[in-house]
Formats: sequence, C-alpha cells, structure tokens
Amino acid sequence: MPCFNGTKGETRIKRHDEMIYNVGLMYWDNRINQMTLRVNMIFFCLLFLYRE
Repeated sequence: MPCFNGTKGETRIKRHDEMIYNVGLMYWDNRINQMTLRVNMIFFCLLFLYRE
C-alpha cells in the first residue's frame, strides 16, 4: 500500500511539472506568434508604402 501511495505522489509531481512546462511552451508560442504577426504587419505596411 505505501508503495502505491509513493508512486501516486510522484506521478502527481511529474504531472505538475509537465503542466508548468506546457504552460511555458504556450506562453512562448504566443509571444513568438505575436512577434511574427507584428513583424509581418510592419513588413506589409512598408511594402504597401513602398509600392505607393
């Protein structure tokens, strides 16, 4: 019985770490996506102004 409890605790800690890792990945993905969107918008604006 105690062994089962120990493994359960370990898996919970592992799951918590994975959750933090996934949240971090999502956060950085959003940051990178926003940056690329901004760069693309600036690029298209410059292209549009250059064409005019």
